[in-house]
Amino acid sequence: MGAAVSESVAAAARQSRLIDEVTAELSGAVGIVNETIAGVDLTLEQVTRQRSQIGQLNNISASLLMESQSLQQSVNAIAGRGVIEMSGYEGRLQEMQVLLEELSAKQELYSPDADSHSSVLASCIRKVPDVQAIWSNRTDGTFIYSEPAAGLLNAKRRDWWNGAMNEGQYVSQPYVSAITKRSCITLSRAIKDGRGEIVGVVGIDLAV
Repeated sequence: MGAAVSESVAAAARQSRLIDEVTAELSGAVGIVNETIAGVDLTLEQVTRQRSQIGQLNNISASLLMESQSLQQSVNAIAGRGVIEMSGYEGRLQEMQVLLEELSAKQELYSPDADSHSSVLASCIRKVPDVQAIWSNRTDGTFIYSEPAAGLLNAKRRDWWNGAMNEGQYVSQPYVSAITKRSCITLSRAIKDGRGEIVGVVGIDLAV
């Protein structure tokens, strides 16, 4: 009987060890399954995000196509009017240059504070009906304020920004604005602080 009991105890011990091994293997398998499920969830999330981004890109593409067609129609309409003579706008251009000189001298524009620039420039565009757009930039080309909203993030590649920064002021030839879809002349001027240092650029689009 003692031998039988000892044998049973030994068998139970062996079975316990086997159960522990199987349990460990099952735990490992469960861990792998959980990792697989997490991977599937991440993949689904990425696919959903990609679909959303594709949808946004499609909307942007459609918007750009509409903008392109609208701009082309504006160009065609303006082209039919013939060449715009700058001489016919000399008086108005001088007035706009005086306006920009006054704006650039305002202390509210010395610091790149969006609220201060908004207060000054929004008031100006409301008072001058021929001004289609008005804006200001920092010395790194980024926009501080723009009405209507600028169609680009940085103006460093624009002639009007480089002209104002390098020469102090700039006047363009007549062209069609990508924002308003109307013919205009762009004027810009460097903003200089009390020490004469350039701290930004202010510009306007004059309707022609």
